[in-house]
Amino acid sequence: LFFASLTGMTLIGGCAKQEPEKMPDAPAEKEEEKIPTDPQLDRQIDWESLWNQNKDIVAWISIPGTTVDFPVLQPQDEEDDYYYLERNLDKEPDIFGSLFIEKFQQKSFDDPVTIMYGHTSFIETPAGKEMFSDLHKYEDAQYLTEHPALYIYTPEKAMKYEIFCSSVFDDRYIPGEYEFSDPEEVKKFISDLESAGQHSVNETITLPEDGKYLILSTCMGVGSSQRLIVASVLQETKEL
Repeated sequence: LFFASLTGMTLIGGCAKQEPEKMPDAPAEKEEEKIPTDPQLDRQIDWESLWNQNKDIVAWISIPGTTVDFPVLQPQDEEDDYYYLERNLDKEPDIFGSLFIEKFQQKSFDDPVTIMYGHTSFIETPAGKEMFSDLHKYEDAQYLTEHPALYIYTPEKAMKYEIFCSSVFDDRYIPGEYEFSDPEEVKKFISDLESAGQHSVNETITLPEDGKYLILSTCMGVGSSQRLIVASVLQETKEL
């Protein structure tokens, strides 16, 4: 707010002299409003070190409030899609496996729907081997609402997703059941997730018309024919 004073009066030799009226300062130009960015998008990943260990690493996933903070792999042509289901970053046999996406998915995460797989451990788990075990926290509706943030990092960009749904789904092969190049099929899939018999949905998250979705898939138990699906939608991208 700018306040203009009344014309000042000073006495000189017993006479009143009127001071020139002061013009109010011109308002400063408004600086361009800057929208604060999420500091998590500034996280630095040492890709060279990761690639020295394994060239198949294409991304990193982090979900604050959980143990999910791991590299993401994509098998090469000579490896089958589930190569990393029971192999670690060194390509050694490992019952805890690694997190991975299938070969047909874009490693840039630009597909309408990207599906990532990982184990849940139902035995005592060494630190750093938890994989998707903590996704089961999202079966609780309150936890789902209070912890929506999920981050994906690639060499080219950092992406923030928001988790909007968890669903106990059957073990169908999802990419074979839905044609995700068709936007209507994407909507059908999301609707099926949100209407499954056992599910939680964060109603405060608005899904965009042409959103990009990241689907996390893990097991419900040894020998179970169901899977836990945690669904998220892209909200923000920062180019690196």
